[in-house]
Amino acid sequence: MKFVSLMVLFILCHASFAGATNAQFSCKSASGRTLLEASVPGDFDEFEVDLAIDNEKVSWYSLLNQTTYQMEENSHIYVLGSLKEGNYHFVIANQEGEEVLRFSAISSSIQLENSAYGERGSLQAKVYGQDPRADKEWTPVITLNCDYSYEI
Repeated sequence: MKFVSLMVLFILCHASFAGATNAQFSCKSASGRTLLEASVPGDFDEFEVDLAIDNEKVSWYSLLNQTTYQMEENSHIYVLGSLKEGNYHFVIANQEGEEVLRFSAISSSIQLENSAYGERGSLQAKVYGQDPRADKEWTPVITLNCDYSYEI
């Protein structure tokens, strides 16, 4: 009986620490003027995406406040496709449901490799959305060079 109890406890503990994470993107335009840092849902619903152009930044997020345990959010994210399948996009909508950012991986540029704790890679992506600069409303379509990781 002790053996069975010990095995059940081991399985439950192992399952609870099995690990989960968001996909991480770190992107930069060829000119260096545009940066995108993103933590996009893989296994979690929390996300954070920062877009900076000419050192002016806008952030979209849905994060759990670790003090109050309340969700703090200014937007929602929708992830479409899979990098492994060569068709990956995420769209961010504000609280009113209006699109504020679109990120689309360029299929032919996706390069993935397995790592000890998940996968890493690089890709190019087209980004279009709300411009963080005060004198602009929407960005042009910007091509970014991105490093990617999805590791526990």
